[in-house]
Amino acid sequence: MKLPVSKYIKHLATAYPFVSKTLREAVKPQSEKRNHHCCGVTLQNKGIGYTDLNELVKHPQDLEFTIELVKAILPDEYEKESWQMTEDESLKTFHI
Repeated sequence: MKLPVSKYIKHLATAYPFVSKTLREAVKPQSEKRNHHCCGVTLQNKGIGYTDLNELVKHPQDLEFTIELVKAILPDEYEKESWQMTEDESLKTFHI
C-alpha cells in the first residue's frame, strides 16, 4: 500500500547533512573515526568530509525520505524509556 508523501519545508531539513555525517562516522571502526569540530570558515572552505554532503550544504535541495514501518506498537504495549516519561511516571518508576 502506497501512502501519500508528506511535504516538508526545505529549511526544516538544513541539519540533514550534519546528522548524516554523524551517522556515517558512527558506524566506522574506531581507528577511522575523526573526532573534531570546525568553525564556519572551515566548513565553507573544506566542507564536512563527504562530497555529496558538501554539495548539499552548498546547494540545498528538496529531499525525499522513504521510511519503512516495520512494526506498529501502541503506547500501552511497550515499556517507556526514561526520556519518554512524564515527571509523574518517572517518580513512580524510579521511586525518587
